[in-house]
Amino acid sequence: MIFQTGLGIDVWKHGIAVASVRASLIKMTPGGGGVHFYPEETTLEEKTAQTTEVVRGFIRKNKLDAPEIFVSIPRESLIVREITFPDAVKDNLETTLLYELEKYIPFSPDDVYFDHIISGEISETRQIRVMLVAARKKDVDAVAALSDRIGIKLSGIGFRSCVLGPFLYERSAVPVGQPYALLLNEAHGFELAAYRGASLFYTKLFKGKPEKEKIRQAISELRNLMVAPEEVLHLAAIPEGDFTAVLAEFNDFPDILRFEPFPAENRELPSETIPAQSLAYHAIRPGRKTINLLPHELRRRPSKVPHFIFITLCILVFLGGISWGGAIFFRRQSDLRLLDEKIQTIKPEAEAVRDSERSLSAVSRKMDDLNGLLQDRILSINLLKELTNILPLDAYVVSMSYHKGEIRIEGIAEKATELIPLIESSALFSETKLQSAITREKSGKERFLIGFKVTNANLQPDKK
Repeated sequence: MIFQTGLGIDVWKHGIAVASVRASLIKMTPGGGGVHFYPEETTLEEKTAQTTEVVRGFIRKNKLDAPEIFVSIPRESLIVREITFPDAVKDNLETTLLYELEKYIPFSPDDVYFDHIISGEISETRQIRVMLVAARKKDVDAVAALSDRIGIKLSGIGFRSCVLGPFLYERSAVPVGQPYALLLNEAHGFELAAYRGASLFYTKLFKGKPEKEKIRQAISELRNLMVAPEEVLHLAAIPEGDFTAVLAEFNDFPDILRFEPFPAENRELPSETIPAQSLAYHAIRPGRKTINLLPHELRRRPSKVPHFIFITLCILVFLGGISWGGAIFFRRQSDLRLLDEKIQTIKPEAEAVRDSERSLSAVSRKMDDLNGLLQDRILSINLLKELTNILPLDAYVVSMSYHKGEIRIEGIAEKATELIPLIESSALFSETKLQSAITREKSGKERFLIGFKVTNANLQPDKK
Protein backbone atom coordinates (compact mmCIF):
# COMPACT_ATOMS: atom_id res chain seq x y z
CA MET A 1 0.00 0.00 0.00
CA ILE A 2 1.24 3.47 -0.84
CA PHE A 3 1.09 6.50 1.46
CA GLN A 4 0.66 4.31 4.55
CA THR A 5 2.56 3.82 7.77
CA GLY A 6 3.25 0.44 9.31
CA LEU A 7 4.00 -0.25 12.96
CA GLY A 8 5.48 -3.56 14.09
CA ILE A 9 5.33 -4.67 17.74
CA ASP A 10 7.35 -7.71 18.74
CA VAL A 11 6.31 -9.03 22.16
CA TRP A 12 8.29 -11.53 24.18
CA LYS A 13 8.51 -12.50 27.83
CA HIS A 14 11.19 -10.01 28.90
CA GLY A 15 10.22 -6.98 26.79
CA ILE A 16 8.94 -5.57 23.51
CA ALA A 17 10.50 -4.07 20.38
CA VAL A 18 8.78 -1.51 18.15
CA ALA A 19 9.65 -0.25 14.65
CA SER A 20 7.90 1.71 11.91
CA VAL A 21 8.05 2.06 8.13
CA ARG A 22 6.51 4.55 5.71
CA ALA A 23 5.34 3.66 2.20
CA SER A 24 5.58 6.19 -0.60
CA LEU A 25 4.78 6.01 -4.29
CA ILE A 26 8.32 4.79 -5.04
CA LYS A 27 9.59 2.85 -2.04
CA MET A 28 9.17 1.96 1.62
CA THR A 29 11.36 3.89 4.03
CA PRO A 30 12.26 2.56 7.49
CA GLY A 31 11.40 4.82 10.39
CA GLY A 32 12.38 4.70 14.02
CA GLY A 33 12.58 1.78 16.39
CA GLY A 34 13.42 0.81 19.91
CA VAL A 35 13.50 -1.90 22.58
CA HIS A 36 11.97 -1.86 26.05
CA PHE A 37 12.98 -4.50 28.60
CA TYR A 38 10.68 -5.25 31.52
CA PRO A 39 12.32 -5.02 34.95
CA GLU A 40 12.68 -8.30 36.81
CA GLU A 41 9.71 -9.54 38.81
CA THR A 42 7.31 -7.33 36.84
CA THR A 43 3.68 -8.46 37.09
CA LEU A 44 1.47 -9.08 34.05
CA GLU A 45 -0.55 -5.93 34.81
CA GLU A 46 2.64 -3.86 34.99
CA LYS A 47 3.90 -5.34 31.70
CA THR A 48 0.58 -4.48 30.06
CA ALA A 49 0.76 -0.88 31.31
CA GLN A 50 4.40 -0.48 30.23
CA THR A 51 3.65 -1.94 26.80
CA THR A 52 0.76 0.49 26.33
CA GLU A 53 2.87 3.47 27.34
CA VAL A 54 5.79 2.44 25.12
CA VAL A 55 3.54 2.06 22.08
CA ARG A 56 1.69 5.33 22.71
CA GLY A 57 4.94 7.19 23.24
CA PHE A 58 6.46 5.73 20.07
CA ILE A 59 3.42 6.74 18.00
CA ARG A 60 3.53 10.30 19.39
CA LYS A 61 7.29 10.68 19.00
CA ASN A 62 7.33 9.47 15.40
CA LYS A 63 4.06 11.24 14.50
CA LEU A 64 2.42 8.10 13.18
CA ASP A 65 -1.06 8.91 11.94
CA ALA A 66 -3.32 5.84 12.27
CA PRO A 67 -0.66 3.26 11.34
CA GLU A 68 -1.35 -0.30 10.27
CA ILE A 69 -0.25 -2.39 13.28
CA PHE A 70 0.92 -6.00 13.24
CA VAL A 71 1.84 -7.67 16.54
CA SER A 72 3.72 -10.87 17.23
CA ILE A 73 3.18 -13.15 20.17
CA PRO A 74 5.89 -15.41 21.63
CA ARG A 75 6.57 -18.60 19.74
CA GLU A 76 6.25 -20.44 23.04
CA SER A 77 2.54 -19.53 23.16
CA LEU A 78 1.80 -21.29 19.88
CA ILE A 79 1.04 -24.84 18.89
CA VAL A 80 2.56 -25.67 15.50
CA ARG A 81 1.79 -28.90 13.68
CA GLU A 82 2.99 -30.18 10.29
CA ILE A 83 0.17 -32.09 8.57
CA THR A 84 -0.01 -33.88 5.21
CA PHE A 85 -3.22 -33.86 3.15
CA PRO A 86 -4.17 -34.98 -0.36
CA ASP A 87 -3.97 -32.00 -2.67
CA ALA A 88 -7.66 -32.53 -3.51
CA VAL A 89 -8.64 -30.78 -0.25
CA LYS A 90 -6.69 -27.63 -1.10
CA ASP A 91 -9.80 -25.66 -2.04
CA ASN A 92 -11.59 -26.59 1.20
CA LEU A 93 -8.57 -26.74 3.45
CA GLU A 94 -9.85 -24.43 6.18
CA THR A 95 -13.10 -26.39 6.53
CA THR A 96 -11.17 -29.67 6.61
CA LEU A 97 -8.88 -28.36 9.36
CA LEU A 98 -11.84 -27.15 11.40
CA TYR A 99 -13.38 -30.62 11.35
CA GLU A 100 -10.12 -32.37 12.26
CA LEU A 101 -8.68 -29.75 14.63
CA GLU A 102 -9.09 -31.88 17.74
CA LYS A 103 -6.69 -34.48 16.26
CA TYR A 104 -3.80 -32.02 16.32
CA ILE A 105 -4.23 -29.75 19.37
CA PRO A 106 -4.79 -30.57 23.05
CA PHE A 107 -7.56 -27.97 23.45
CA SER A 108 -11.15 -27.64 22.38
CA PRO A 109 -11.57 -25.90 19.03
CA ASP A 110 -13.80 -23.38 20.82
CA ASP A 111 -10.84 -22.32 22.98
CA VAL A 112 -8.36 -21.53 20.23
CA TYR A 113 -7.77 -19.33 17.21
CA PHE A 114 -5.98 -21.02 14.34
CA ASP A 115 -4.61 -20.30 10.89
CA HIS A 116 -2.56 -22.24 8.36
CA ILE A 117 -0.21 -21.99 5.42
CA ILE A 118 0.72 -24.53 2.75
CA SER A 119 4.40 -25.10 3.45
CA GLY A 120 5.15 -27.46 0.57
CA GLU A 121 3.88 -29.92 -2.03
CA ILE A 122 4.78 -33.56 -2.69
CA SER A 123 4.25 -34.01 -6.42
CA GLU A 124 5.06 -37.74 -6.41
CA THR A 125 2.16 -38.59 -4.09
CA ARG A 126 -0.03 -35.58 -4.94
CA GLN A 127 -0.03 -34.34 -1.38
CA ILE A 128 0.43 -30.99 0.32
CA ARG A 129 2.22 -30.10 3.55
CA VAL A 130 0.18 -27.84 5.79
CA MET A 131 1.57 -25.87 8.72
CA LEU A 132 -1.20 -25.49 11.31
CA VAL A 133 -0.68 -22.75 13.89
CA ALA A 134 -3.01 -22.40 16.88
CA ALA A 135 -3.07 -20.28 20.04
CA ARG A 136 -5.35 -20.14 23.01
CA LYS A 137 -7.96 -17.44 22.73
CA LYS A 138 -6.99 -15.90 26.06
CA ASP A 139 -3.41 -15.37 24.87
CA VAL A 140 -4.52 -13.75 21.60
CA ASP A 141 -7.24 -11.68 23.31
CA ALA A 142 -4.69 -10.35 25.79
CA VAL A 143 -2.59 -9.01 22.90
CA ALA A 144 -5.65 -7.82 20.98
CA ALA A 145 -6.70 -5.75 23.99
CA LEU A 146 -3.82 -3.42 23.12
CA SER A 147 -6.08 -2.08 20.40
CA ASP A 148 -8.52 -0.66 22.95
CA ARG A 149 -5.76 0.83 25.08
CA ILE A 150 -4.08 2.77 22.26
CA GLY A 151 -7.28 3.57 20.36
CA ILE A 152 -6.18 1.98 17.04
CA LYS A 153 -7.40 -1.32 15.67
CA LEU A 154 -4.80 -3.97 14.92
CA SER A 155 -4.28 -5.35 11.42
CA GLY A 156 -3.12 -8.72 12.63
CA ILE A 157 -1.43 -10.97 15.19
CA GLY A 158 1.11 -13.58 14.20
CA PHE A 159 4.57 -14.75 15.14
CA ARG A 160 7.80 -13.15 14.02
CA SER A 161 9.48 -16.03 12.22
CA CYS A 162 6.52 -16.28 9.84
CA VAL A 163 6.85 -12.68 8.59
CA LEU A 164 10.66 -12.56 8.54
CA GLY A 165 10.92 -14.57 5.30
CA PRO A 166 10.12 -11.88 2.69
CA PHE A 167 11.96 -9.26 4.77
CA LEU A 168 15.04 -11.47 4.90
CA TYR A 169 15.21 -12.43 1.20
CA GLU A 170 14.67 -8.86 -0.03
CA ARG A 171 17.73 -7.67 1.86
CA SER A 172 20.14 -10.54 1.34
CA ALA A 173 22.18 -11.78 -1.60
CA VAL A 174 20.71 -15.28 -1.26
CA PRO A 175 18.50 -16.19 -4.27
CA VAL A 176 14.84 -16.74 -3.41
CA GLY A 177 14.98 -20.33 -4.63
CA GLN A 178 17.68 -21.34 -2.13
CA PRO A 179 16.84 -22.31 1.47
CA TYR A 180 17.52 -19.81 4.23
CA ALA A 181 17.46 -20.74 7.94
CA LEU A 182 17.11 -18.37 10.87
CA LEU A 183 17.96 -18.79 14.55
CA LEU A 184 15.76 -16.72 16.87
CA ASN A 185 16.26 -16.34 20.59
CA GLU A 186 13.26 -17.10 22.80
CA ALA A 187 12.64 -16.67 26.51
CA HIS A 188 13.32 -20.30 27.45
CA GLY A 189 15.21 -21.50 24.40
CA PHE A 190 15.51 -20.74 20.72
CA GLU A 191 13.63 -21.27 17.47
CA LEU A 192 14.99 -22.54 14.17
CA ALA A 193 12.94 -21.43 11.16
CA ALA A 194 13.58 -22.17 7.48
CA TYR A 195 12.34 -20.46 4.33
CA ARG A 196 12.23 -21.07 0.61
CA GLY A 197 10.79 -18.60 -1.84
CA ALA A 198 10.32 -16.22 1.13
CA SER A 199 7.77 -18.64 2.65
CA LEU A 200 8.15 -20.47 5.93
CA PHE A 201 8.28 -24.24 5.53
CA TYR A 202 9.86 -25.33 8.84
CA THR A 203 9.85 -24.10 12.44
CA LYS A 204 10.90 -25.85 15.61
CA LEU A 205 11.24 -24.61 19.18
CA PHE A 206 14.15 -25.86 21.32
CA LYS A 207 14.32 -25.55 25.08
CA GLY A 208 17.49 -24.45 26.78
CA LYS A 209 20.54 -22.74 25.31
CA PRO A 210 21.49 -23.26 21.66
CA GLU A 211 23.86 -26.18 21.35
CA LYS A 212 25.66 -27.59 18.37
CA GLU A 213 24.03 -31.03 18.57
CA LYS A 214 20.52 -29.59 18.84
CA ILE A 215 21.07 -27.41 15.79
CA ARG A 216 22.64 -30.31 13.88
CA GLN A 217 19.60 -32.46 14.66
CA ALA A 218 17.27 -29.72 13.40
CA ILE A 219 19.36 -29.28 10.24
CA SER A 220 19.09 -33.00 9.58
CA GLU A 221 15.30 -32.73 9.76
CA LEU A 222 15.45 -29.72 7.44
CA ARG A 223 17.39 -31.60 4.80
CA ASN A 224 14.71 -34.28 4.64
CA LEU A 225 12.23 -31.55 3.67
CA MET A 226 14.47 -29.96 1.05
CA VAL A 227 14.07 -30.53 -2.66
CA ALA A 228 17.81 -31.08 -2.97
CA PRO A 229 19.24 -32.25 0.36
CA GLU A 230 22.82 -31.68 -0.84
CA GLU A 231 22.40 -27.91 -1.29
CA VAL A 232 24.01 -25.49 1.13
CA LEU A 233 21.78 -24.03 3.83
CA HIS A 234 22.32 -20.32 4.45
CA LEU A 235 21.97 -19.42 8.11
CA ALA A 236 21.37 -16.16 9.98
CA ALA A 237 20.75 -15.40 13.66
CA ILE A 238 18.85 -12.76 15.66
CA PRO A 239 20.41 -11.42 17.75
CA GLU A 240 23.76 -12.63 16.47
CA GLY A 241 25.49 -12.15 19.82
CA ASP A 242 23.41 -14.88 21.45
CA PHE A 243 24.57 -17.48 18.91
CA THR A 244 28.22 -16.49 18.39
CA ALA A 245 29.71 -19.57 20.04
CA VAL A 246 27.57 -22.18 18.29
CA LEU A 247 27.89 -20.46 14.90
CA ALA A 248 31.67 -20.40 15.23
CA GLU A 249 31.68 -24.21 15.48
CA PHE A 250 29.82 -24.51 12.15
CA ASN A 251 32.50 -22.55 10.31
CA ASP A 252 34.25 -25.91 9.88
CA PHE A 253 31.37 -27.18 7.72
CA PRO A 254 31.01 -24.74 4.79
CA ASP A 255 29.38 -27.44 2.67
CA ILE A 256 26.63 -27.92 5.26
CA LEU A 257 25.98 -24.43 6.58
CA ARG A 258 26.99 -21.00 5.40
CA PHE A 259 26.54 -18.23 7.93
CA GLU A 260 25.03 -15.06 6.46
CA PRO A 261 24.80 -12.05 8.81
CA PHE A 262 21.23 -10.82 8.81
CA PRO A 263 21.01 -7.86 6.40
CA ALA A 264 19.47 -5.34 8.75
CA GLU A 265 18.16 -2.32 6.85
CA ASN A 266 18.82 0.18 9.58
CA ARG A 267 22.03 -0.67 11.43
CA GLU A 268 21.49 2.26 13.80
CA LEU A 269 18.70 0.29 15.50
CA PRO A 270 19.39 -2.63 17.85
CA SER A 271 19.31 -6.07 16.24
CA GLU A 272 16.43 -6.95 18.59
CA THR A 273 14.22 -4.62 16.47
CA ILE A 274 14.68 -6.63 13.25
CA PRO A 275 11.53 -8.75 13.84
CA ALA A 276 9.58 -5.56 14.63
CA GLN A 277 10.83 -4.02 11.37
CA SER A 278 9.60 -7.04 9.42
CA LEU A 279 6.23 -6.84 11.21
CA ALA A 280 5.95 -3.15 10.21
CA TYR A 281 6.63 -4.02 6.57
CA HIS A 282 4.15 -6.86 6.73
CA ALA A 283 1.47 -4.56 8.19
CA ILE A 284 1.28 -2.50 5.00
CA ARG A 285 2.31 -5.22 2.55
CA PRO A 286 0.89 -8.50 3.86
CA GLY A 287 1.94 -11.68 2.13
CA ARG A 288 -0.42 -14.41 1.04
CA LYS A 289 1.42 -17.14 2.98
CA THR A 290 1.35 -15.58 6.44
CA ILE A 291 -0.26 -16.56 9.72
CA ASN A 292 -2.79 -14.11 11.18
CA LEU A 293 -4.49 -15.31 14.37
CA LEU A 294 -6.56 -12.16 14.91
CA PRO A 295 -10.24 -12.90 14.07
CA HIS A 296 -11.55 -11.11 11.01
CA GLU A 297 -14.18 -9.19 12.97
CA LEU A 298 -11.45 -7.67 15.18
CA ARG A 299 -9.11 -6.68 12.36
CA ARG A 300 -8.81 -3.16 11.13
CA ARG A 301 -10.37 -2.65 7.74
CA PRO A 302 -7.85 -1.58 5.12
CA SER A 303 -7.95 2.17 4.67
CA LYS A 304 -9.30 3.35 1.33
CA VAL A 305 -7.61 6.75 1.63
CA PRO A 306 -4.38 5.58 -0.09
CA HIS A 307 -6.47 4.17 -2.93
CA PHE A 308 -8.29 7.47 -3.33
CA ILE A 309 -4.99 9.35 -3.25
CA PHE A 310 -3.49 7.03 -5.82
CA ILE A 311 -6.55 7.31 -8.09
CA THR A 312 -6.51 11.10 -7.69
CA LEU A 313 -2.84 11.20 -8.65
CA CYS A 314 -3.51 9.02 -11.69
CA ILE A 315 -6.35 11.34 -12.75
CA LEU A 316 -4.13 14.40 -12.27
CA VAL A 317 -1.35 12.78 -14.30
CA PHE A 318 -3.86 11.88 -17.00
CA LEU A 319 -5.31 15.40 -17.10
CA GLY A 320 -1.82 16.85 -17.07
CA GLY A 321 -0.92 14.66 -20.03
CA ILE A 322 -4.01 15.81 -21.92
CA SER A 323 -3.24 19.46 -21.12
CA TRP A 324 0.35 19.06 -22.21
CA GLY A 325 -0.67 17.31 -25.42
CA GLY A 326 -3.38 19.90 -26.08
CA ALA A 327 -0.94 22.74 -25.52
CA ILE A 328 1.47 21.20 -28.03
CA PHE A 329 -1.37 20.71 -30.56
CA PHE A 330 -2.64 24.32 -30.29
CA ARG A 331 0.89 25.69 -30.38
CA ARG A 332 1.56 23.78 -33.58
CA GLN A 333 -1.71 25.02 -35.06
CA SER A 334 -0.68 28.59 -34.21
CA ASP A 335 2.72 28.03 -35.81
CA LEU A 336 1.05 26.66 -38.94
CA ARG A 337 -1.20 29.73 -39.18
CA LEU A 338 1.78 32.06 -38.87
CA LEU A 339 3.61 30.04 -41.52
CA ASP A 340 0.61 30.31 -43.88
CA GLU A 341 0.52 34.08 -43.38
CA LYS A 342 4.23 34.33 -44.18
CA ILE A 343 3.73 32.21 -47.32
CA GLN A 344 0.88 34.45 -48.50
CA THR A 345 3.06 37.52 -47.87
CA ILE A 346 6.00 36.31 -49.94
CA LYS A 347 3.93 34.51 -52.59
CA PRO A 348 3.88 37.51 -55.05
CA GLU A 349 7.63 37.87 -54.70
CA ALA A 350 8.07 34.14 -55.35
CA GLU A 351 5.87 34.39 -58.46
CA ALA A 352 7.98 37.33 -59.72
CA VAL A 353 11.15 35.29 -59.18
CA ARG A 354 9.67 32.34 -61.08
CA ASP A 355 8.70 34.67 -63.98
CA SER A 356 12.24 36.05 -64.06
CA GLU A 357 13.63 32.50 -64.11
CA ARG A 358 11.36 31.58 -67.05
CA SER A 359 12.43 34.73 -68.98
CA LEU A 360 16.07 34.04 -68.28
CA SER A 361 15.67 30.45 -69.43
CA ALA A 362 14.08 31.58 -72.73
CA VAL A 363 16.89 34.08 -73.37
CA SER A 364 19.46 31.38 -72.54
CA ARG A 365 17.91 28.98 -75.07
CA LYS A 366 17.96 31.68 -77.79
CA MET A 367 21.60 32.38 -77.08
CA ASP A 368 22.38 28.68 -77.29
CA ASP A 369 20.61 28.49 -80.67
CA LEU A 370 22.58 31.47 -81.97
CA ASN A 371 25.85 30.01 -80.72
CA GLY A 372 24.99 26.74 -82.40
CA LEU A 373 24.25 28.40 -85.68
CA LEU A 374 27.48 30.38 -85.51
CA GLN A 375 29.52 27.28 -84.65
CA ASP A 376 27.90 25.29 -87.49
CA ARG A 377 28.66 28.09 -89.93
CA ILE A 378 32.30 28.26 -88.87
CA LEU A 379 32.55 24.45 -89.01
CA SER A 380 31.03 24.30 -92.49
CA ILE A 381 33.44 26.96 -93.79
CA ASN A 382 36.43 25.13 -92.30
CA LEU A 383 35.37 21.78 -93.77
CA LEU A 384 34.72 23.18 -97.22
CA LYS A 385 38.05 24.97 -97.15
CA GLU A 386 39.87 21.75 -96.21
CA LEU A 387 38.12 19.78 -98.98
CA THR A 388 39.03 22.49 -101.47
CA ASN A 389 42.66 22.18 -100.47
CA ILE A 390 42.91 18.38 -100.73
CA LEU A 391 40.67 17.54 -103.73
CA PRO A 392 42.18 17.77 -107.28
CA LEU A 393 41.03 20.44 -109.70
CA ASP A 394 39.19 17.93 -111.89
CA ALA A 395 36.96 16.88 -108.97
CA TYR A 396 33.72 18.68 -108.29
CA VAL A 397 31.54 18.48 -105.15
CA VAL A 398 27.86 18.71 -106.06
CA SER A 399 26.42 18.38 -102.49
CA MET A 400 27.64 17.97 -98.90
CA SER A 401 25.79 17.01 -95.72
CA TYR A 402 27.00 17.05 -92.09
CA HIS A 403 25.31 15.16 -89.21
CA LYS A 404 26.74 14.25 -85.79
CA GLY A 405 30.38 14.39 -86.88
CA GLU A 406 29.91 12.56 -90.19
CA ILE A 407 30.18 14.11 -93.68
CA ARG A 408 28.81 12.80 -96.96
CA ILE A 409 29.90 14.40 -100.24
CA GLU A 410 28.50 13.68 -103.71
CA GLY A 411 30.34 14.75 -106.83
CA ILE A 412 32.17 14.01 -110.12
CA ALA A 413 35.85 13.20 -110.64
CA GLU A 414 38.14 11.63 -113.24
CA LYS A 415 38.99 8.79 -110.89
CA ALA A 416 36.78 8.66 -107.77
CA THR A 417 38.83 5.99 -105.98
CA GLU A 418 41.85 8.28 -105.91
CA LEU A 419 39.89 10.73 -103.74
CA ILE A 420 39.71 8.35 -100.76
CA PRO A 421 43.46 8.43 -99.83
CA LEU A 422 43.51 12.20 -100.37
CA ILE A 423 40.65 12.74 -97.91
CA GLU A 424 42.12 10.22 -95.44
CA SER A 425 45.44 12.13 -95.48
CA SER A 426 43.79 15.16 -93.88
CA ALA A 427 44.17 15.65 -90.14
CA LEU A 428 40.48 16.66 -89.98
CA PHE A 429 39.03 13.50 -91.52
CA SER A 430 39.10 9.72 -90.89
CA GLU A 431 37.33 6.45 -91.78
CA THR A 432 36.82 7.49 -95.43
CA LYS A 433 34.86 5.06 -97.58
CA LEU A 434 32.49 4.88 -100.53
CA GLN A 435 28.82 5.08 -99.63
CA SER A 436 27.55 3.71 -102.97
CA ALA A 437 28.79 2.24 -106.21
CA ILE A 438 30.67 4.50 -108.64
CA THR A 439 28.80 5.32 -111.86
CA ARG A 440 30.23 6.74 -115.08
CA GLU A 441 28.77 9.81 -116.74
CA LYS A 442 28.38 10.32 -120.57
CA SER A 443 31.32 12.68 -120.36
CA GLY A 444 33.46 9.79 -119.19
CA LYS A 445 33.83 11.06 -115.59
CA GLU A 446 32.83 9.08 -112.50
CA ARG A 447 30.01 10.00 -110.09
CA PHE A 448 30.77 9.19 -106.44
CA LEU A 449 29.24 9.28 -102.94
CA ILE A 450 31.92 9.28 -100.23
CA GLY A 451 31.46 9.39 -96.45
CA PHE A 452 33.96 10.17 -93.68
CA LYS A 453 34.11 11.34 -90.10
CA VAL A 454 35.34 14.63 -88.74
CA THR A 455 38.23 13.86 -86.42
CA ASN A 456 38.85 17.33 -85.01
CA ALA A 457 36.66 20.16 -86.20
CA ASN A 458 38.63 22.69 -84.17
CA LEU A 459 41.79 22.22 -86.31
CA GLN A 460 42.37 24.88 -88.90
CA PRO A 461 42.60 23.64 -92.50
CA ASP A 462 45.98 23.53 -94.17
CA LYS A 463 46.83 26.70 -96.00
CA LYS A 464 47.81 26.21 -99.59
